Amino acid sequence: MSNPEKRYEQKPKEEDPITKFLKEMPKNNFSQVKVEDFAPDGKWACQIAEYLVKGKKTKINQLRKIFTELKKIQLSVKRKQTFSDDDKSKLYLLMPLLAFANARELIDNNFYKLMKVIIGDANSTKIRTKEDYERFVQFMTAIVAYHKKAE
Repeated sequence: MSNPEKRYEQKPKEEDPITKFLKEMPKNNFSQVKVEDFAPDGKWACQIAEYLVKGKKTKINQLRKIFTELKKIQLSVKRKQTFSDDDKSKLYLLMPLLAFANARELIDNNFYKLMKVIIGDANSTKIRTKEDYERFVQFMTAIVAYHKKAE
């Protein structure tokens, strides 16, 4: 006779890589995220991209749309050699686009949460300096590249 309690035991659900990254991400500035922790194959960017492909909720064209806007801001940052208030405003304006894409289920909800934590608002953003912004662009570049690889 089998133990009735064992029937109802469930294996703990494995956390997705976005939730894990959010827990391990440095609390203050995005520039504290080390390249060696996200860029190599199998690290954070690769895991997140594979999760997005596997979930089939985030298409490459949605990532490219966000990435294109980030690259436009990056050009401005490089030209001025500073991450200005105007650049910050442009970054914050990505959040309504992300919210719209999330509402239409064009991007994964956890990816939206990730962007919401990183971009945040003037009080909660992880991107305060030019260095923070550059690291964020590197992170997104890696996600876009690994997403294409995983398709």
